[in-house]
Amino acid sequence: MNAIHKRRRQHWTQPASGATSGGRINTALVISGGGAKGAFAVGVIKRIYERYRDSGWFSIVGGSSTGALIASAAAVLGGPDRLAREALETLVECYTERRTSDILRRNGILGYLHRPNYLNGSAPLRKLLYEKMRQEWFDWLQSDSAPACYVVYTDFCSGEKIAVSPRDPGVDRERFIEATLASASVPILMEPTFIDGKVCYDGGVRDVLPMERAIELGAERIVPILLDPEKMEHAETDLRSMKDVAFRTVMICMDEIVRNDYLQAAYLQKAAAFRKALVSKLGYSKRKRRTIAELCDRPEFSELFGSKTRVIDILEGVRPDRLMTYDMLTFEPELMRQWLQWGEAKADTVFTADPFRRYSNPENLGYSSV
Repeated sequence: MNAIHKRRRQHWTQPASGATSGGRINTALVISGGGAKGAFAVGVIKRIYERYRDSGWFSIVGGSSTGALIASAAAVLGGPDRLAREALETLVECYTERRTSDILRRNGILGYLHRPNYLNGSAPLRKLLYEKMRQEWFDWLQSDSAPACYVVYTDFCSGEKIAVSPRDPGVDRERFIEATLASASVPILMEPTFIDGKVCYDGGVRDVLPMERAIELGAERIVPILLDPEKMEHAETDLRSMKDVAFRTVMICMDEIVRNDYLQAAYLQKAAAFRKALVSKLGYSKRKRRTIAELCDRPEFSELFGSKTRVIDILEGVRPDRLMTYDMLTFEPELMRQWLQWGEAKADTVFTADPFRRYSNPENLGYSSV
């Protein structure tokens, strides 16, 4: 686990002349959880849109928790100009102008006694989702022209993580919105969402940074946006209140889950690189290449070495340099506007080359892969 903290920090820089193959690559955007800190992710996405939208957009967009709230609009940024402008305006407005009361209904003491299994109601957030995710957006997300978009929530009855996409059979706008709401519902701090009669909560309980689904969808390059610094900071509060303990517990759990999500994706990336190297060294005939492919696709090896795993690199460093807040469920416009600016500045530092272009020698690029 500590290897994540020891990686040499590099950034995405312009490759040397002749380093590109001229084609596009399946680039996935994966956004982690973090509540109001999603303003940082919006800043990153806004800057990528402003600088590189003319050359392409993400083929895959997914998220968990607040990342799920952002994912659908981020995917629509790849759509027709009018829809894209609306999506960008919606993201900026929701993460710079909305207050806590626009997202949550705080339960007082009497409310808690009446509903002892959660501290905050989600009715305002549900209303906002139905208002902002228009049918026209959803219809476009179901089309073949749109990026593959998904959100991840946790079924608390089975303990399983569930990925839902607008393109899934039987998924309509209402079901996708409810899945998005479930993904953003932090246990205890927020009320549950019921899907098919089952209690469902935050996707971050099982998958804070849902890169696995992006890999399954054929991602070759992954751009993960994380909403906390690389090293967890020491708690500044005395942790004596239930609220402080609850938030600190969530932060610690999210930190550990993100590490595991990163490592899992890194192993798959290295396995894909090994398969490619094996074919390059030993696959000098069609028979040899076929034998290698058959071996890699055997059930016991396919999860790591199978031909469906094509991830080439995972961009590193798209995260804040310092902690934004301990209370991720307090939405303060002034702070969120600042965090959005932090995201824009981070994108300026990290993305100095087109993230949607295929390069013939990615190892010589300036970005750091996991």
